[in-house]
Amino acid sequence: GENSPADLFLSQDAGSLGAVSAAGLLAKLSDATLGKVSTEYRSPSQDWVGITGRARVFVYSPDRVSEKPTSIDDLLDSSWNQRIGIAPTNASFQAFISALIQVRGEAAAETWLNGVKANNPKFYEKNSQIVEAVDAGQIDLGLTNHYYLWEVAEDLGRDINAAIDFFAPGDLGNLVNVSGAGVLNTSKNKDGATALIDFLLSDGTQKGFVEDTHEYSLLLPDLAPGYMPKLSEIRSPAVDLSTLSDLRRTQQLLIKVGLI
Repeated sequence: GENSPADLFLSQDAGSLGAVSAAGLLAKLSDATLGKVSTEYRSPSQDWVGITGRARVFVYSPDRVSEKPTSIDDLLDSSWNQRIGIAPTNASFQAFISALIQVRGEAAAETWLNGVKANNPKFYEKNSQIVEAVDAGQIDLGLTNHYYLWEVAEDLGRDINAAIDFFAPGDLGNLVNVSGAGVLNTSKNKDGATALIDFLLSDGTQKGFVEDTHEYSLLLPDLAPGYMPKLSEIRSPAVDLSTLSDLRRTQQLLIKVGLI
């Protein structure tokens, strides 16, 4: 709030950006800054803008998964008992659950979460740990963001025994979220903070995100990391990212079902 010394709020997901926006803590951004990114990846309140795109996928073991799931609902089948990994305290998983609540309603989201819980999933703090667990044979499949496959392989310095894939077109498991940024109302250097956002949305920096961190560029949508499809080719669900801001509701639901 007013006590923050920060000029810029930079977040890994739209839900957190929306929560700060809903609290009235962000300043309006210029049309020039907002216009760099298509409307679905920026705030309708004009106070935050997406920086990179992050696709939700499932990571799996090609050796141990012969029939891949086509929907998040397939993971409720008892055949997945003790084979799945999730990161319920992670922001990207919580954004996915927020989308599930938005599309299906809270009661249906609770039913899905209880179904996953009934299959005794293994809990991890981070997406990278899920990928590592698949590689190590501790689990057969996990819900994660697309770029962690490369991150873990680079950290380990070798090819890993894991692959990623999408669910069927339009499935909620294919949610495309964003990292993004906004300038705080209390900033004493709004020009500098805006300049940093513009730098992050410059061609050179965006190419660097694609090449170095394997995220999607929101400025250059025809660039794709590695062997991933172009951003426009991902058959993601119709979810308004600006509505994922009620993190408290999502977290309370996760607490209710005993996942956090």
